[in-house]
Amino acid sequence: MDANDMLFAAAKDGNLQNARNAIAQGADVNARDASLMRCTPLRWASIYGHLGVARLLVQKGADVNARDLRKGVAPLRCAVEHPAVVKLLVENGAEVDATDNDGWTALLHACAEGYLESAKILIEHGANVNHANRTSRYTPLMAAANYGQLGVAKLLLENGAEVNATNIEGHSALWMAVRFNHPEVANLLREVGAT
Repeated sequence: MDANDMLFAAAKDGNLQNARNAIAQGADVNARDASLMRCTPLRWASIYGHLGVARLLVQKGADVNARDLRKGVAPLRCAVEHPAVVKLLVENGAEVDATDNDGWTALLHACAEGYLESAKILIEHGANVNHANRTSRYTPLMAAANYGQLGVAKLLLENGAEVNATNIEGHSALWMAVRFNHPEVANLLREVGAT
């Protein structure tokens, strides 16, 4: 196994010592793997939440904004399940509003999945709570409403989310909350003036 392959394995497994060894043997922290996505080691460490390996990679010069070559997804979006990794990335220059090829940001993904702590970190670092993706004009509040993420919806509203924004089909967050049977989110939206 060459040094780059060892680094990819360590990034996926969270093996900090093997990551150090691979780098010491000359592994490229910005190498691309052979997968269809052509991912970097930092992307793999971010996906699996391996904070120690992610920190090492960043310290050794990994590009925190390197997008995969298929869908354009950056490590920050991959990390939303792991708030400590999100914090590491944004504190080291990750673009909080970086979009993939469909216009999804890390915040939009965090809101759809209900990752409240990551959403808080992203907003604290300037993420746009009203960003609408390219394909459907879907916003973080719509994502929270669509998937019944009450805590995230509250956070977004507290930080200036536009309650009556609509997507390309003319549907609002309230419409989504009602349509997908999330009455607590629908009630919250009505309380703040959703129509």
